[in-house]
Amino acid sequence: LLSELPKIHPDNPVRLLHLLLLRSISLAAPMLVSANGSLEVEELKKISLVATKEQKAAVITKLEHIREAIPNSGTAMFLSGYWHQLVTEKMPEAVKWYQQAVSEQKNGSAQYALAWCKLNGKGLRQDREKAVELYQKGANDGHAAAEYSYAECLFAGLGVTENKEEAIKWFKWSATLGDPDASFKLGMCYKKGQGVSKDKEEANKWFKKAASQGNAEA
Repeated sequence: LLSELPKIHPDNPVRLLHLLLLRSISLAAPMLVSANGSLEVEELKKISLVATKEQKAAVITKLEHIREAIPNSGTAMFLSGYWHQLVTEKMPEAVKWYQQAVSEQKNGSAQYALAWCKLNGKGLRQDREKAVELYQKGANDGHAAAEYSYAECLFAGLGVTENKEEAIKWFKWSATLGDPDASFKLGMCYKKGQGVSKDKEEANKWFKKAASQGNAEA
């Protein structure tokens, strides 16, 4: 389905954002997910790089209109938060929308973003243990990025007891779902013998997979 969608070129950020959200909602999908993450997020990043100051302000207005028209859209709530994090850097405002998207719509992308905020103390009090809980919940729900982040916390003992062997399991789940960073991490683990026995052949397999998924370091 994703391969059939037209490529978007951000020559008119406000109009494109509107079309982007309508496309998601019309497909009855809370988020369009690609191998590299949310399609909406990737397009929003592109828009933020080319938009003028006036266009950036207009994006916020457009998001407000969409939320009013479709009040139960977890996607619109999440993107409202992400836009504030990405462009305005008003983290408390971003957290507000992430929390609303999670509490009202159980939006997985917002939950992942909220976990990041808690882990790093951005927009609210730092709480690594709670961040790990959110990552784990997302991981159990099959969210590839959450699986990777949960594995990283297990691997480093960040907010949770260190368990490299368990981390390897989650890296593999994430890599299977297409996360290139997870594939690269597995390559490094097999190369160095961290959480697994050293295995050059297995390391090369994961490095090749990471490269095919778009990881620049592999």
